[in-house]
Amino acid sequence: MLRGTDKFTLPTWIRIPLAAGTTLAALPIFSEIVGFSFLPAPDWVARTEAAAIFAGGVMAIFVWWVAFKTASAVNAGGFRRAMAIWGTPVVGFLLGKIALVVGVPMMIAIVFGQSVELAFKVESSRSESRRCPVPIFIADMPFFFNRLCLPFPEGKYFQPGGTLLVRGRGTEMGVFVGILRGGN
Repeated sequence: MLRGTDKFTLPTWIRIPLAAGTTLAALPIFSEIVGFSFLPAPDWVARTEAAAIFAGGVMAIFVWWVAFKTASAVNAGGFRRAMAIWGTPVVGFLLGKIALVVGVPMMIAIVFGQSVELAFKVESSRSESRRCPVPIFIADMPFFFNRLCLPFPEGKYFQPGGTLLVRGRGTEMGVFVGILRGGN
């Protein structure tokens, strides 16, 4: 709860990049939860690795600064305040990295996408679980975006180290998963 006399507003130079980064990170996470799987292209992930670390660092600093400023204006215990201040940079870093690596190609695929087919390397195909009959883990993908869940047993034909061809709407930067087939 905010104290009556303390009022904190974000400056515009922080509010705009923070809102843009959060939106670009939230869109892929939300679409993955809802069931629209998007895979960034492996070459896009590799090319943007250094920039993603930088974007994650900038976002971590912004989020930490906001948490630090608002923690002083909120009536909260010392432990909760300390957890907010020290935990938010990790969340900010992950959001900044996801925004660049997954959010940017996803937005481009939504706006300019057409039918494409991209190749991915299968890391593993683990055993069945209640929630996912055939999980396929894809190599060199960001956390949370490295797994496809197939509802049918044909997915067992995708062997670790093999190639998975994904056809769907997208660009050379990434693709929404439509049709899967094994490659050579």
